[in-house]
Amino acid sequence: MAAEVKVTGQKKISTLQAEFTECYPYLGLMFFTEEEFEKSKAGEKIRPLNPDQTIASVRTRTTGEDISMHGRTHVGTIENAFLEGYGLYVQICKSEGGKRKYTGGGYDSMSLTEISRKGEADGWDKWSYARP
Repeated sequence: MAAEVKVTGQKKISTLQAEFTECYPYLGLMFFTEEEFEKSKAGEKIRPLNPDQTIASVRTRTTGEDISMHGRTHVGTIENAFLEGYGLYVQICKSEGGKRKYTGGGYDSMSLTEISRKGEADGWDKWSYARP
């Protein structure tokens, strides 16, 4: 789980998701627009971005810096980096008993390695981007 996942504008969302879940098999990485983020705050259902799109084609801002994720990176740090750097709302997700869930605020201060180990110990489902 020590591998690094690098985010560049040329990378497709699906490629980034596959690399992320290969490193952290109990976690998923979902991408949404800021508009969808606003809907989520109102309790509305939201739709993820098309995974065949590149980061550059969907971002609404850029800092000129790439994002890098590794085992010590905290969930909150990743989610904030995408929002501030690319204007994208990103959620780290888990699946328990076939039900997909966002990791939520309680996980924001945990590292990817910590959460992935917790998922394995607690019997979470391995993440799949295919819809059940």
